[in-house]
Amino acid sequence: MRKLLLSMVLIIWSISSFAGLMIEPSIGYLAGSMDTKTTLAGQNLEYGVTGTEFGAKVGYSFLGLNLGASYFVASTDFAVDQPSNSGLVDVGFDSTKMGVFAGFNFPVLLRVWGIYHLSSEYEESIGDKDLLSGKGYTLGLGLTPIPIPLPFLSLSFNLEYTMINLDEGKDGVTGTISTIDYDVQEIKLSVSTPLNF
Repeated sequence: MRKLLLSMVLIIWSISSFAGLMIEPSIGYLAGSMDTKTTLAGQNLEYGVTGTEFGAKVGYSFLGLNLGASYFVASTDFAVDQPSNSGLVDVGFDSTKMGVFAGFNFPVLLRVWGIYHLSSEYEESIGDKDLLSGKGYTLGLGLTPIPIPLPFLSLSFNLEYTMINLDEGKDGVTGTISTIDYDVQEIKLSVSTPLNF
């Protein structure tokens, strides 16, 4: 019995020595599009999306595997691309994305991860403050080519693809909630500092 107990303690200790808290703040530039799937003059309304986004992933790291939660905030501009004669004006949105993630750090240079956004909200930054919400996912790839002489710190250059389906709209004036079907696609280039403790 004592041998079994000792073996369990040694196994838990050895596992915990390879595991720890991870925090990864990041900042980046994003570009993409939004298709409202509604028609005007026989064409779908399409917006070009650009902006800056910052946030962080916080979780637990074990033998290269990372699991945890993510939170990102962005300030974006939506410019009407199609149809060009729509008469609609460009609009700014402040967005938040909250989700859970899983990732893996390879032994040399490369990192990959996926995020499932449980909640994604886009609120007009001026005007009526209309609110669009939905869910989506992100796939990411990171490179850590620059060694930093600290055991818990690295610098990562990242490329991420995000797809969000916005399925609910709330009128900022009346509070009326309606069903929508808007697809937002974003490509983001970012820099992050993965911290492992």
